[in-house]
Amino acid sequence: MLLGELARQGVDAPQPLDGDEEGFVRRQARLSQVSNLVSQMALELLGVCGVDGMLLLEAASPPSNQDFELVVDVGKLALGAVALVEAGCRPWGSPGLNGAMDEFMQAAIDEARKGRGEGGIPIGAVLVHDGEIIGRGHNRRVQMGSAIRHGETDALENAGRLPAGVYRDSVMYTTLSPCSMCTGAILLYGIGEVVVGENRTFMGEEALLAERGVSVTVLDDETCVTMMRDFIAAEPDLWNEDIGED
Repeated sequence: MLLGELARQGVDAPQPLDGDEEGFVRRQARLSQVSNLVSQMALELLGVCGVDGMLLLEAASPPSNQDFELVVDVGKLALGAVALVEAGCRPWGSPGLNGAMDEFMQAAIDEARKGRGEGGIPIGAVLVHDGEIIGRGHNRRVQMGSAIRHGETDALENAGRLPAGVYRDSVMYTTLSPCSMCTGAILLYGIGEVVVGENRTFMGEEALLAERGVSVTVLDDETCVTMMRDFIAAEPDLWNEDIGED
């Protein structure tokens, strides 16, 4: 695959040393071309997975003055990037096109802020089908005195009864990693894709979703992280109640 891409870019694979100075210069030039292209490909692949490839490369090996060693380094980086993609890591923008990702997550964030403004917990969600929001919701356990109104379940409730095929073709956008209850609802209705704002403040059942074939994309959005961190610091007892902890 890599050699095919190099060929499409018009870059020859490195050849054995020609034995003279002119050949050595040509070989060095080829190595430089290859290393630059492989570096670009590797960093792009890692970037869509949310990994800072430059930091990873610096941590993996000290700077080298040898072009061949650099090619080896970036080659390892490329293999690591390919492994991440093959493991199911997806580009951040994949669930939406032309800014749809930002639009739908922003709608979920707006729901979370609405919930906080009502005195509740700032977690929001939207259910999207064919590029349209068909259900909006936010955590309303406090507002309604409810045991089950999390952001995702509220969005599902507000979407109303839907055919199974609509659920299968829908995407759930949620500001926070889904808890066990919301994960169960997602699996029950066969929703095939979930986009998560962040999982730093709380890690839900993403592994279970992936195990059951659901595509999970984590944006690691700073707005979502800050919103939850501020809330947890201000209302630790309410947060513990929401996730079933003492």
